[in-house]
Amino acid sequence: MSEAARHKQKARTFEQRENWKRAIEAYELAIAAADLEEKDADLSTFNRVGDLYRRVGDIAKAVYYYERAAEGHIAAGFYNNAVALCNKILRNQPNRHSVYLKLGKIGAAKGFLSDARKHFLEYAERMQKANQLDAAFAALVEFADLSPDPNVRLMIAEQLIENGRKSQAVEQMRLGWRDLKQDDRDADADRVRERIVQLQPDRDPEVVPPEEGSSSKLDAVGMLELPELLPYDEPETESEEHEVTSVDSKVMVVPTELDVEIEDPGVEDVDMVTTSLTPDDSDEVPLDVFAEPPVEEPVATTDSADVDFDVTGEPTMEAMVDLEPPAPSPADRVSELAIRLQQESSNPGLLVELADALLSTGDRPTATQRLGEALALYEARGEYREAGRVLDELLRLNVNDVRAYQKRVELALRSGEQATLIEAYLDLADCLDRTDAGDKARAVFARVLELDGDNGRARAALEMFGEATASTQQTTTENGADDFVDLSLLVQDDKPKAKSTRFRVAAEEPQSEGEVNFSDMLNQFKAKVSEAIEDEDMASHYDLGVAYKEMGLIDEAIAEFQIAARGLDYRLRAIEMLGTCFLEKEDYRIAVKVLGRALQVQGYKDEQLVGIFYSMGRAYEALGEAGPALDYYERVMGSDLAFADVVQRVSALRQ
Repeated sequence: MSEAARHKQKARTFEQRENWKRAIEAYELAIAAADLEEKDADLSTFNRVGDLYRRVGDIAKAVYYYERAAEGHIAAGFYNNAVALCNKILRNQPNRHSVYLKLGKIGAAKGFLSDARKHFLEYAERMQKANQLDAAFAALVEFADLSPDPNVRLMIAEQLIENGRKSQAVEQMRLGWRDLKQDDRDADADRVRERIVQLQPDRDPEVVPPEEGSSSKLDAVGMLELPELLPYDEPETESEEHEVTSVDSKVMVVPTELDVEIEDPGVEDVDMVTTSLTPDDSDEVPLDVFAEPPVEEPVATTDSADVDFDVTGEPTMEAMVDLEPPAPSPADRVSELAIRLQQESSNPGLLVELADALLSTGDRPTATQRLGEALALYEARGEYREAGRVLDELLRLNVNDVRAYQKRVELALRSGEQATLIEAYLDLADCLDRTDAGDKARAVFARVLELDGDNGRARAALEMFGEATASTQQTTTENGADDFVDLSLLVQDDKPKAKSTRFRVAAEEPQSEGEVNFSDMLNQFKAKVSEAIEDEDMASHYDLGVAYKEMGLIDEAIAEFQIAARGLDYRLRAIEMLGTCFLEKEDYRIAVKVLGRALQVQGYKDEQLVGIFYSMGRAYEALGEAGPALDYYERVMGSDLAFADVVQRVSALRQ
């Protein structure tokens, strides 16, 4: 047995004794031993150590190990596991800006363009607020490479000019000229060419045209080619003991409620669904959960200042001048912000900063309270876009927060954007469905069909309930008219617009400098991205659900399996995984309801339903209902006598 294996064995023993700190020490020795032995890293060990550091309340070190695991999976091309790890990082440190960039790159690599665009824009906005415009523009260039509308490049070019980046701006204009020519928009292309020649005559696209399919990528410095799936340098607001190199390499659960009054968005009694804003504490993961072949472990380094010493061994005066004061610890940061908040109690931005700092100390309940207060203040001020950002943070902490989804619907109504409204309703319905409010979910899905009769997501969801969508619409309209506000009167158009994977931004003539500032440009991009849709890739959602489940993110896994179950090819296996997830959460009644949907689908043979029967038996057994449990176990035995431990379970129930 190798030295690394011996240390891992000791770590497991300490875990069984719930001696978490000794287990961490043993795992870290195992990692160090693997380095010395020049063996491939066990990526699951990094994830496990991160979970253990979370358990003892050291969030900074937990995030460090999650990042090492994520970088390893990215390097190996296992993007689903990397996405799951990135989400674990954001649940613990939402201000870890580089993670949004990683998610954008992963989305682009997987072909999830809508997700990639959203993450690139989120990163760009965060960098702009941090006054890191080089990094912000670099992300926007990546965004433009994924966007089919030439106006996106032209708007970015104008902002580059305003910020003294003429050469980069001209490159974006040249690519925009190319795209306009390909779209047969010759008049627009001619105007862009005139602008290019005016700025830099030697880069006339007619004389030296840009290459087909070329793109312009910038890093945080300027013009270097950006390696795929590597992070930009960026400011992190939290102090860390460890920093991760580039890829070559006591959780307290106290139920709290959001102290914000929620109005009914149009579905009766939706706000009566009680949920906690405390996230599920399910980040614990079994050992050796990854099935992929191991990859070489990335080497971690710690950044230390290069200090010159004199002959006495003391730092020189020049070196002492250059030394920076140590960054405050997360706890000190919390104290500092709490003092400021006493003087600026109505500052929602300060409340969000405090919530981020609290999350870095592991205090999620208080962080959730502060985010709720910030949400109320932003809404009272009419700053709905910022309120939406706070809702994103709340939902990242608790993906099953019905009230937050309902608040999203209200904000979408105020925005007047139909695509945003429909998306908010669909997310609300999905949340209701997985929190044992199926009747309300059914009503919301039916409402979506009233707004958009061709919405495939709502139709597939209603089919999962075993209903014909047309009859559902008719019944809802005739018998439930009093249960709804007529939302179609609250949106801009009487009929939904045809959906497209392309989007257009309302940019002015390319010659107009300074008319669209940076923030307004980002807001336009975000609004249009929400309208651009893609065909759902059920296989990818299923695989991502499996990755979330392996990482212990059960609620996130359920959300992905819900989507996968709407495709006929993945319906049965996704329902089976949904049942397994609810069994792990000990939500046995919901498990029975969800698994029962598979039995309503015509055409499946008992041999295909063995996993469903077994999970139904387990759910009924856990509920203390031996009769139904035996019935399902016997159906399993009728098809596969050797399936799992069904024989032992039947014997135990018959005694």
